[in-house]
Amino acid sequence: MKNFVMAAAAALLLSTAAQAKDFSIPSEKPVASISMPDGWTANETDSGLEGTSADSAVYFAVDISDTGALDKTIPEAAKFLEEQGVKIDEKTEKQKQDKLNGKDAVFVSWAGTDKDGPATIGLAIVVLDEKNSLILTYWGTKGEEDKHGAEINSIIGSIKAAK
Repeated sequence: MKNFVMAAAAALLLSTAAQAKDFSIPSEKPVASISMPDGWTANETDSGLEGTSADSAVYFAVDISDTGALDKTIPEAAKFLEEQGVKIDEKTEKQKQDKLNGKDAVFVSWAGTDKDGPATIGLAIVVLDEKNSLILTYWGTKGEEDKHGAEINSIIGSIKAAK
């Protein structure tokens, strides 16, 4: 996969019937739902859900955020990534505004490194409503992440606001 933005755009066009497990985010008083592919490790967190591919080449998380506090999102995400051993090359930053499953979204991608070497890193902010937004965090080991393109597209394509 060339970058997170392209994966998100592809998800808008693709729908897959792969088996997956559905999660409500948060599990109490859900504002959104997401499906994680079978074979991925998925864990609920305090503010959402995180998942890792079976070979650990790809990490994907979705968290709830207060729409009014989005100005803090990118610095907080960068701090989280750093704590995970992921280093962002800030000179490679690309931003794009678009829609994700009908909702306004901002996509940010970078090149960088993780514990296994060169990595693709992505962040998306998806505005669900005036109170709630989703923060998608992604990184994948270059060369290995390509094997998971269909799974990543299915995750992104599965994200829906709660009714």
